[in-house]
Amino acid sequence: MKCTHKSRRMAAAFLAVCLALTVSACGTRPSESESAATEEAAGQKGQEGEEKAMGRYMESSVSLPEGADCLGRAVHILPDGSFAYFDASVGLYVSKNEGADWQQEGRLEDVLGEYADDYITGAAISDDKRLACIVNRFSEEGERELCQVILSDSDGLIRADGQFADGDWLCRLAFSHDGSLYAASLKGKVCSVDCKTGEVTQLFVAADGPETMAVLQDSLLVLHRYGVEIYDLKEKTLQEADSVLDDFVRENVADRLGTSSESVGADLIATEEGILYLAYRGGLFRHALYGSAMEQIIDGQYSSFGNPIYGICCVLSLDSGEFLLVTTKEEMLRFTYDPNEPTLPEKQLKLYSLLENTRLRQVISAYQEAHPEVFVSYEVGMPENTGLTLTDAVKNLNVKLMAGEGPDVILMDGLELNAYVQKGMLYDLTGILDGIGKEELFPKIAGAYRTEEGTFVIPTNFKLPLLFGKKEEIGQVRDLKTLADAVEGISQRGESGSVTGIMLPGRQLSVLSEICGQSWLSGDTLDTQALKDFLVQVRRICAADRQNMTDTERELFVEGSSYEGAQPIGSGTDNMMMGFAKMTYGCAQTVLADLGSIGVFYEDGDDYELKFLSGQGENGFVPIDQIAVTAETKQPELAEDFVKMMLSEEIQKVNLGSGFPVNRAALDALIEEQSGYWIGGSWGEHDFSHTGPGEKTAARFLELAEQADQIVTCNALLQETVLKYGKEVVEGRMDEDTAVTQIAREMAIYLAE
Repeated sequence: MKCTHKSRRMAAAFLAVCLALTVSACGTRPSESESAATEEAAGQKGQEGEEKAMGRYMESSVSLPEGADCLGRAVHILPDGSFAYFDASVGLYVSKNEGADWQQEGRLEDVLGEYADDYITGAAISDDKRLACIVNRFSEEGERELCQVILSDSDGLIRADGQFADGDWLCRLAFSHDGSLYAASLKGKVCSVDCKTGEVTQLFVAADGPETMAVLQDSLLVLHRYGVEIYDLKEKTLQEADSVLDDFVRENVADRLGTSSESVGADLIATEEGILYLAYRGGLFRHALYGSAMEQIIDGQYSSFGNPIYGICCVLSLDSGEFLLVTTKEEMLRFTYDPNEPTLPEKQLKLYSLLENTRLRQVISAYQEAHPEVFVSYEVGMPENTGLTLTDAVKNLNVKLMAGEGPDVILMDGLELNAYVQKGMLYDLTGILDGIGKEELFPKIAGAYRTEEGTFVIPTNFKLPLLFGKKEEIGQVRDLKTLADAVEGISQRGESGSVTGIMLPGRQLSVLSEICGQSWLSGDTLDTQALKDFLVQVRRICAADRQNMTDTERELFVEGSSYEGAQPIGSGTDNMMMGFAKMTYGCAQTVLADLGSIGVFYEDGDDYELKFLSGQGENGFVPIDQIAVTAETKQPELAEDFVKMMLSEEIQKVNLGSGFPVNRAALDALIEEQSGYWIGGSWGEHDFSHTGPGEKTAARFLELAEQADQIVTCNALLQETVLKYGKEVVEGRMDEDTAVTQIAREMAIYLAE
């Protein structure tokens, strides 16, 4: 497992700049009937004489103090309507004009004294501007030496012990309006903190580690992945569960929790009127405690709530009926209800991808901000937990396309591109490429699908298949066979341990099929010889890799491991750092985790080589987020604008961990930004750590990216079938000829269509 740190004042690695909000409006909060309009009612123009659904929350930006940082961020609305703000970089500020101007109330060293240089993991502000912070101190070895709750007070600091004997510590804070302070620990201990003495009193133990807390009148609410626990502060007892609220949390929120110390996956907002709000990437929902409904009043799909680059710090309800979304960015977002805006805009742009796509979600949010007059709908062909197969999803998509009811923009990942091109179902994007200019993009990658007939797909991101190790050991590797020769040669030296650091046969198959799969299919013809050669060489690699594997490696990486997906090359070089690999390969897809890890060995010496892993083909790249526009789109200009935004520097320089940007300036910005980041982790007693890539590593990667001139991609159904039977081969339960026969039989119907 990996964890990332920078300095105390540096934001987490996934943060980046996004498009500024430009839409503003004013108004009052809608009634319950106004805010409950559905997509079906609002997404279509009414028949002549019918009244359109009206009323929508519009967004505008609210400034934060100069130099604001998300670490230890807390925002509170004071009784007089002023905004109070704190973070671990700028200290405590107050704005009396709703963020137009900020006045400093106390520098960090003023409000925290000797604890100002410690790591602040949580904060809360009371109605009387008292500040409570959770501060942690670590040794040089990374061991926690101190965890305390520090309360600012006119008579000096009040300290509360934040550690427990069982290795647990406090991680969340919340003030009530009467000034009482509550805290929760990582393992679910919910406590009160005496603001005069610092005494910590345990109230109850929650069923799971709390994500956030809120005080709703006389009830303390604690949100975690199993629901919301309700504690009566007067009776000192847990109350009956709110089944509607709990079901909603489990179904919609649970898997989004616990991902960051600097943001929350969901937030509870309690009002003095007794109304509860729940916010997460799906939007903002209103709920009367023990009521029968969760009423959506802001839809995350059409607002910044759903933008994956915005980590949610908290959400605030204003007396005006507006809401503030406090994110991990450099400004807050204000949501104001405008009854004169259509609930959903009349113009509609339809998007589609087989699987849920984070990058697409990011661009949808940015596009909605830039084009508030456009309603962007997004369909996922294979939603999680629905049981739909790839074949089902493709058939459903094709039926809609043939009926003229399909999407305007499609991500082609997982779809058979050639079939759509040959049937004339895609729109020519050559004009977009020519308009951007070669110097702004990696031309061989962005234009990889350019033909005399047109450019019907543009990869917006990419992975690069790479091989890394000592020159003397990998210098002769040219393809999959010579890779197997090299792995066997190293293994035959008899040195203990894995050779490649890719411990499981399933992972080897996943890594190498991604790189070699392009060679197995030509049009609708399966190359059975290439497929057999692949299985032969992977069997050799797996056998050699496991020959000298240690008991420690089996215990840490093999026994009980269920993940057999393709691991990136950075995982292999991490294993090299820990002594679990001698060379490695895979796709590089992130600056910090992959290039930074490679740089530990490559940066300071000439013994190591970084080169293409060619597999069964030429030097190439794996296209990611391959965007296309359908030929029958009813909104060609809007669709083109969306594609251009996907390729823009502002969008592409946001690190989502899903591949390198095809925009050169965006990649340069990512490399510069992440050169100062640090990442580390451990397996058992073995540790690894590194920063972002140095100049030598970055330069070599950019050189290879410029040279990559072949598309490396594998038909999704074919890869799935090869993985199934390939595992039987490498584990000795089936020979290669039988496996190829079975693969060909299962693919026959698909290829015939």
